[in-house]
Amino acid sequence: MPGITDTRSSISAVAQAAAEAGAKFFAAGALFLKPCSQPTFFRFVREHFPEKLADYERRYGSSAWVSPECRKRTADLVNSICREHKLGKRNVDPLANEDEVPDPPAQIEVQPWLPFGAGAEHR
Repeated sequence: MPGITDTRSSISAVAQAAAEAGAKFFAAGALFLKPCSQPTFFRFVREHFPEKLADYERRYGSSAWVSPECRKRTADLVNSICREHKLGKRNVDPLANEDEVPDPPAQIEVQPWLPFGAGAEHR
C-alpha cells in the first residue's frame, strides 16, 4: 500500500520472514484498488492513516492502478529485496508435479514483529 507498507524496511521484513520460513520465491506489487473495494479501503485509511487519505483519493480517484512510475519503482524495490534475501520469482506451476507439493504448515502464526503488524507504531 503506497506510503504505508511499501518501504524497503517493510517489504524486506516480509521477505526475510518468508526466506526464514523456507520460501523459495517472493512477489509483491503496488496496490490495485478496484472501485468496488474503494469505499471500504478508504474507510480503513481514514481510520488508521488519516494523513494518507487525500493521497489515496488522488492516486486512486480515477484509476484502480497507481502510475506506471510507482509500479516500476515498487517492482525495482521488490527485485532488489529478492536478490538480498536470495528469493527467486515464481515462474513455474507448483502443482505441475504433485510429488513436489509441500505439506501445508501445521499452523499459521501472526507475526507482530513485522513493521505493519499488531502494535506497529503507526496504529
